Amino acid sequence: MMRTLGHTIHLTALTALMAVVLAFAATAVHAQVDADWRIHIRDAAVVAGDRVKLGEIADPVGKISPRNWDKLASMQLWSSPPKPGQPMTISRHRLRKELSKYIGAAADLAVYPSSIAIQQGGSVIRQDELNTLVVSSLTRYTATISGETSVRDIQLPAFVFLRDRMNRLEMEPPTSMEPGQFTIRLREVTATGDLVRRITGGAMLDQWATVPCAAIPLNRFDNITPESVTFVRKNLAYVNGDIWNGKGGPWRMLRSIGAGSVIYQSDLEMTPMLLKGSRVELIYMGKTLRLSVPVEAMTDGKPGDLIPVRNLQSKKEVYATVRDANTVIIQR
Repeated sequence: MMRTLGHTIHLTALTALMAVVLAFAATAVHAQVDADWRIHIRDAAVVAGDRVKLGEIADPVGKISPRNWDKLASMQLWSSPPKPGQPMTISRHRLRKELSKYIGAAADLAVYPSSIAIQQGGSVIRQDELNTLVVSSLTRYTATISGETSVRDIQLPAFVFLRDRMNRLEMEPPTSMEPGQFTIRLREVTATGDLVRRITGGAMLDQWATVPCAAIPLNRFDNITPESVTFVRKNLAYVNGDIWNGKGGPWRMLRSIGAGSVIYQSDLEMTPMLLKGSRVELIYMGKTLRLSVPVEAMTDGKPGDLIPVRNLQSKKEVYATVRDANTVIIQR
C-alpha cells in the first residue's frame, strides 16, 4: 500500500544541508535568469537508492544546458520509501514545499502533478504502455468475432508499479467478448510466472452488424410482412436481447415498437393459425356419433390449443381443440 510523506523527511545533518546549498548556488542563479526551461515532475517514479534524486522524479523541458541539468538531476532530496516495492505518495502542496528546501529558487520553475507516487526498486509502467498492451491483446481476442469490431473508452490506472524489475505485466484472456462494457484484468507475474497481484480496468467493445428493424411503426398483434421489415446497421453494444434472425414465422408483434427499432425475438410470437372471431367448423366425435356445427372462435389458437368456441345457432360456449385453420374438434 502507498503511504504519505510525513515527518520522515528530514536532513541527515546540518553539514549535508550546507553542502547542498553551496553546490547548488550557481544553478539556482541560472534558474532565476533562464526562464526558457521548466522542471517537469512526474506523477510516478522509481528510485534506486536510499535518497531520492531530482533526476529520478523529474525531466527537463526547454532550453536548459546539459551541465545545469546534470547538477540538478544529481541533487539528493528526501529519504526514499523505507520498504522496496511499497510506494509512497506526496501531495502537490507538500512536494512544492519539500522541493524548495533542496533546490531553492529552481523549485519555482517546476511543473507539479496533483501528486507523485515514488517506489524504491521495481519499475513503473505508464498509461500509454498499458494501453498498448491492452489493445494488442484485445486485437487477438476480437479477431474471431464476426462483423466490424473496435475497442474504446479504455479505463486503466495512470500508472502501475511492478514490485521487481524482473516482473512483467500481462493481460488475462477475457471471460467473454460480448459487445458492450467488459472488464480488463491485468496481472503482475514474476520471471517464473508466479502471480504477484491483479489490476482491473474496463473498456467498451463495439460490434457493428446489419439486423432486422421495423420499417414502419408496428403495433401489438400486427403481422410481420416483408414490407414491415428493413435491415439496418446497428452497434450491438447498445442492443439488449436476442435479435430476431429474420427467419421463420409467420410472426406477429407481441408489443408495439417504433420505426427503426431493432426487432427482438422476444417481440414476436407465432401468428396463431386460428384467430379470434374466425368462423370454423366444430366436429364432435363420440364413440358412435359424429356431429358438425358452425362455431366462432372466442380466442386465438394454434394446433393443439384448447380454446372456447361459441355455437352460432344456440350461442352456447364450449371448449374445443384446434386442428387447423378451419376446424376445431371435441372428442369423447
